Order: sequence, then structure tokens, then C-alpha cells
Amino acid sequence: MFRLLTLFRRSPLVIPSRTISTENILKRDVVAATHLDDLPTAKRFLGLVDLELTRHPMSKLHEFFYKRSKELGEIYAFQPFFFSPKQLVISTPSLLAELSAKEGKNPDRGNSGFNIRRAMEMLGLKKGLVFSYGAEWKRLRDPLSKRLLRPKFISGYFPKLSEIAKCAVTDIIDIQGRGQMNLDPIVERLRLWTVNSANYMAFHIFSSTELTEETSEYFQAMMSIVRGFGSTKDIEWLSYFQRKKIRKLIESLQTVINYNNKQIQVSATLPKDPDREQITMLEYLQTETDFDEKEIINTFISLLGAGVDTTTTSTQWLWYNLAKNLKVQEKLCEEVHSVIGDSSVVTAEHFNKLHYMKMCLKESMRVTPTVGTFTRILPEESTIGGVCIPKDTQVFADIYGIGLNENYWRDPLEFIPERWESRKEIDPFSFIPFGAGPRMCVGRRIAEAQMQLITAHLCSSYKLHLVKEPDPKFEVLIKPEGLNLSFEKRV
Repeated sequence: MFRLLTLFRRSPLVIPSRTISTENILKRDVVAATHLDDLPTAKRFLGLVDLELTRHPMSKLHEFFYKRSKELGEIYAFQPFFFSPKQLVISTPSLLAELSAKEGKNPDRGNSGFNIRRAMEMLGLKKGLVFSYGAEWKRLRDPLSKRLLRPKFISGYFPKLSEIAKCAVTDIIDIQGRGQMNLDPIVERLRLWTVNSANYMAFHIFSSTELTEETSEYFQAMMSIVRGFGSTKDIEWLSYFQRKKIRKLIESLQTVINYNNKQIQVSATLPKDPDREQITMLEYLQTETDFDEKEIINTFISLLGAGVDTTTTSTQWLWYNLAKNLKVQEKLCEEVHSVIGDSSVVTAEHFNKLHYMKMCLKESMRVTPTVGTFTRILPEESTIGGVCIPKDTQVFADIYGIGLNENYWRDPLEFIPERWESRKEIDPFSFIPFGAGPRMCVGRRIAEAQMQLITAHLCSSYKLHLVKEPDPKFEVLIKPEGLNLSFEKRV
């Protein structure tokens, strides 16, 4: 539906040159507003479509919300079309804290992705972890949280995950050695690394490091599903005109299902290792939960769908920030050498001592977040910022805007990992790259560990150089379009 907006697209979004005090706007509008309908909102073109949205490419949606908050204030109403219900956009830590307190114990993330939900239904799959809410979501989520969010969960997998990361770095350097300076094949290799890591934890399978036709098809299918998860373009009453998209999503889902079924079959044939400390994720779901076979498959689709491209993209942003800030990169390299030394494996003990690495990752996710917003549906009529919000209103939390707001960050556009040495002055709701509340990303500990492991192996032997600046592009995730890096062997 948003493609129709290109018919009205004119010049890029232009912000008025006069200085706008966000603080004054908030005082004026929020105090005056008592209901969602009273909040400031943008004018619509011919009364039909949000005027500025028609002028702003969808690939820059994260910037659209950020600039809109500077114009209308840090809490405002958003109504893209005359027929769509008003939605709420918030972009301050205090408002996010309010939302977190009022979203309920089993929060609903919203109604995006109608086409993928329809495709799942046609294949006999339930809503799963991504689209379910209420008691059903809690039933699916609780056993995953119990396992995946435990601080020590990931440590048992470190030796093998380190080996997988090291193999990935070797392949990436080999790609550059063949003269392929474009980052696309490196991105494919990063996706393979995340999938291999996930397969090991899920099935205790270490797949080939070669990018086969099967894995390439799997990646394409997963990317299609990820876009479906977060798509706001799908409108239920237009489903008749979206049958082709739904058929394509069914094909993608079937490809992923077949791939996961194959991993499950291979896992069943593997001899049991008596010295293995950790059971696989598959074994856990089969023995410790009440999930049926389809729910187990659906869980893997949800976890991999949410994790593969997100981890790959966040790793690219981290490497970009290190390449752009060479002093930071050298300081990180010194820490890696000091902690890991000549060891070829990053152990859990090593990992816990990589303090500067953790600061670099946090700073990268703040200044160049992969996820620009998250959404919630308020279960009951409530108030946020003193404004009455009707039941079932969709609320957008502007993570991107908060991370770049000078009210909460000193020199917000600068990459300064040292700001994380003490978090006493940092509001916890000013940094939520994995979301907040009960519905925060269940795979965050895995993603953080993966990114730090592969970066440690890379920085220990190679220096990153920035060849070409990226153009951030919104495709459900904010991706570094056009980024180009080179890797120089350290002496």
C-alpha cells in the first residue's frame, strides 16, 4: 500500500530552518492534550495521506520518525492515511518506561505482517512466538526465556562457537584475497556464520563453511520471512490483491521448514556424546516443554527469522564503527591481545574479561541501531505522558531517535565507547536495542556473544579499514547499504 505513496512523492523531507525547542513543544502540547485526538499530528495531502510521508522514501523511515519528533514533540499522533486509526509515537525514556509499565504481562507487538500470518495459517502453522499474544504467547515464551536468557546459558557453547567464528573470519579474509571488495559476499558469509552457530546450539550440527545452493536458498527464504514479520505494508482488506506475495511467502516458509526438518533428522542420527554438558535446543523443546512438532518448527522459524539477519546487520555496523574510529579499534585490539593472548579459542573466561569489547558493542547499537522502532498494542485504555490513549492503540517506540537525542547523550553522534564505563548517569530506557519489558528479544545473549566472538577473532589478526561510507536503508532492519570495508593483516 505504501508504494501508492510514490505517486505523491516530491522532494525529500525538509525541516524548517527555525530552531524548534522540543522541550517547549512538549510543555505546550502534552500539558494541553488530554486525549490522543488532541495530540499534534501532521497535515495530510488533500486530507488523505500524511503529507511529509509522501515526500519521504520508505527506505528512510527511521529518519522520518526522528525528524518528526523534532517538529511535533516527543509524543505525537501518527495517522498515515485518512482511514487508518491514529497511532502514538513516543521518543523519551520516561515515556518508554510508562509504556513498559502499562503494556501488561503478556504484551502484544501489533498487527504487522498480515501476509506472512496468512501464509503460516495456510500451511497449518499457528501464530507462533512472533505473532501470538496473551496466554498463548506466555506459554510459548516462558520456556524459551527460562533457557535462553540465563546468564550462563551461552558459556557451555563457547569453544565450538569460537571455532565457528574463527572459520568465518578465515573465509571472509579469503573472499577479500580473491579481489572481491564488494561487501555482498561477506554479508552472505556472515549469514552462514550465524546459521552455523544457531544450528550447533539447536541441533549440535556444525554445517559446512561452504555456501551451498541449499543454504543460499534458505537465506533467501529467511530474508523473505523476516521482511514479512515486520511489514507494515500488508493490509488485510487488500489481501485479494496480495495473493502472489502470499504464495511466495508460502514457498519461503516451506523451504525453511524443509531445511529445519533436515537438521532435525540429521541430529537424530548423531551419536550421543557422554561428555556433552549442554543439551541441544531441540532436545530441550522435546523434553522440557509441551510444544508439539509444528510448534517446535515454528519456534525455530521465529528464532532464526528474528536472529540471523539482525545479528548479521549489527555485526556490519560494529565493524563499520571500528573501521571509522581507528583509535577505538586499536584500543580494542590491545584488550583482545591482553585477554586472549595466543589462544586460538575464546573461552567463557576470556569473554567475561572483554570489557571494552562490550562497551564498543553497546555504543555501536546506540549510534547505529539495527532496529529503529518497536511497537506495542495497549491492552486497556490508559494514559501515557498524561494523555488518554484508547484501548488497542498501536504505540511506536522510537529507539533510533532516543539514541541520537542530545538530551540524553553527550555528543550523541560521536562513537565514544568510554561513556559505558559507568552506567549510573544512563537512563536504562534510553538504550533498548533489544526492546524492553517481557517481550524483549529472547535471543539477545546469543546475539551479543556471537558478535563479540567473531569481532575478537577478526581484531586479533586484522585491522579494519573503511573503503566506502554506507547509506543507511530501512528494510524492517536499518541496513548499511553500500558499506565497503577492507582487512589488513596485523604485523
